[in-house]
Amino acid sequence: MNINDQMTPGPAKPVLVFLHYFGGAAKSWKWLIDELGEAYQCLPLDLPGFGGTAPLPKISVAAMADHMIAYLDEHLDKDEYILVGHSMGGKIAMEVAYRSRYATKKVKRLILTAPSPPTVERMPEKEKQRMLIHPDRNEAATTVQNGTVRELTGERSQTAIETQLVVDEKTWRWWIIEGMDRSIADHAKIIDVPVTLIVSSDDPAITQQMTEQETIPNLPEGTDVVWTSGIGHLLQLEDPAWLAGQIKSVLNV
Repeated sequence: MNINDQMTPGPAKPVLVFLHYFGGAAKSWKWLIDELGEAYQCLPLDLPGFGGTAPLPKISVAAMADHMIAYLDEHLDKDEYILVGHSMGGKIAMEVAYRSRYATKKVKRLILTAPSPPTVERMPEKEKQRMLIHPDRNEAATTVQNGTVRELTGERSQTAIETQLVVDEKTWRWWIIEGMDRSIADHAKIIDVPVTLIVSSDDPAITQQMTEQETIPNLPEGTDVVWTSGIGHLLQLEDPAWLAGQIKSVLNV
C-alpha cells in the first residue's frame, strides 16, 4: 500500500482512516468519501488478504489490528486520526482503538458503522456454509442481496460483488469460521476515546437485536448511538450521502 496513492489531498485537514467490511475493500468507501467532500483527508485501507493484498501469515483480530497500527505508525504523517470501521472492519477498529494507546499514531475518535459485535456475530450455520462457497460470483451476488435493503445498481453493485471474489481464501475462511466468533469485549469496553455507533434497525446482517444485546453493552459508557431505518448493512453503498451527513454531524462540520 502506498499511502500517497490511497489518501485524498489536504495535509492541513483531519485524517479519517477507513476499515472496510468482510468481502469489501478500500474502494468500497469511494462513494462515501466523495460525499464527505473536502473537509477531511480520507485514507481507505485494504485489510490484509482483501482488495488483492497479501494475507497475514497467522490471522487473528489482534494480528489484523497490529498490522494496521504498524502501517499507520510508519506511514501516517499526523500524530492522531479518526478511525471509521464497518462490519468486520468495525470489530478490527475496536481492537485498533484499544491498542492505539501503545502506538505512536493515536486514534482520536472511533466511528463504528454496523459493526460486527465485539462478542460473537451470531450468523446462522446455514448462512456460514453458503458463504464458504468462495469465490463464486452467484453466491457473492446473493450475499449482497441478502445484506441490503436498498438495491445496489451499476458500479456500486459491481464493486460489492467483485471485491468478494478477490479475497484470499484462507482469510475468507478464517473470518467465517473463527474471526466473527472471537470476543474482544474485554478490550472494547475500555476503549478510551469517544465512540459513535451508527446502525440501522433494518440491517439484515447485524440485526437490531444483535446490536442491542451484543454490541451496545460491550462498548464504553457514554457511547453515542445513532439509529436509522430503511437502510441495510452496506450503509456506505446504499446511502453514502446520509452516512456522510452523520459523520459530519459527529465531527461538527
